[in-house]
Amino acid sequence: MSTHDLDSHRQAQIQAQTEDAAIEWIARLRASDVTDAERADFAEWLAARDAHKRAFDDMAALWGLTAQLEVSDVPAPATQKPGLRRWAPMALAASAFLAFAALLLAGGGDTYRTELGEQRRVVLVDGSSIYLNTGTKIEVRYSDSARNVLLETGGEAYFEVASDAKRPFTVHTTHGTAEALGTAFNVFANAAFTAVAVTEGRVGVTSPDGDTGTLQATQRARLAEGDLVLENAPRPADIAAWRTGRLVYDGITLQALVADLNRYLPKPMSLADARLADMSVSAVLTLQEQDAMLDALAHSLDLRWTTVSDNLILLHAAH
Repeated sequence: MSTHDLDSHRQAQIQAQTEDAAIEWIARLRASDVTDAERADFAEWLAARDAHKRAFDDMAALWGLTAQLEVSDVPAPATQKPGLRRWAPMALAASAFLAFAALLLAGGGDTYRTELGEQRRVVLVDGSSIYLNTGTKIEVRYSDSARNVLLETGGEAYFEVASDAKRPFTVHTTHGTAEALGTAFNVFANAAFTAVAVTEGRVGVTSPDGDTGTLQATQRARLAEGDLVLENAPRPADIAAWRTGRLVYDGITLQALVADLNRYLPKPMSLADARLADMSVSAVLTLQEQDAMLDALAHSLDLRWTTVSDNLILLHAAH
């Protein structure tokens, strides 16, 4: 074995050991009996090397753990050892997953979820309402000073927030936060980005890199790693039209439409011809029996669809 091969092998071993340690920390921090001493040990371990932070980010993403809370809940290392950098609040704010680590340390909350195709409304103790779209999981954590909602990747929810000046209401995803400023708004989080659209009032948004903006009614923001884009939103009535059984699409690609519809449908769809992927689509579809919706979609776009198996539908060009 060459020296290069030995070095590569050793690096792979070190990486595997670091990832194993990150998994152990995730499991320990989620335990109900985690101690203050263990929290301090974790803070010191995380601050020791950039590789620890990267491993923790990767393992948290792999587990689909998406959360944030107050930086003050995470203790800094008790002493500054040579070669270690202190885990400062600004460093924590630079990573959505590092902020997620703070929530791991903070303990549990109330969890609500919907299955594929299911929608439900949750009324919280302060009078706020949350409407959960298909395949959504949230965790609600209230304290004397804050109201935090964790929206897991793949979920979508509409928030009607009761006013409480002493307790900010903040929705957290892996791509940043949306803080209600007396408002109603929709948040959708997938693996690539988080979209926030406002129907009433204002919402403050923050990206993982600390970029901030304030959205007014009829505005929307897209948050992603290193990116915050403000844009005009659809009509307020269309922002969360899914609550009334309508799906409104305006100038998106057919590939994006199929991906979104698959969040609702018991039989997922796929494109039989990749050349259809970039077709621009504007449509209003009704959440109803799947065959009827597919008939309407195919008719409007000059497509046809076929059932390949019990769990796959293909879309084809009609001619």
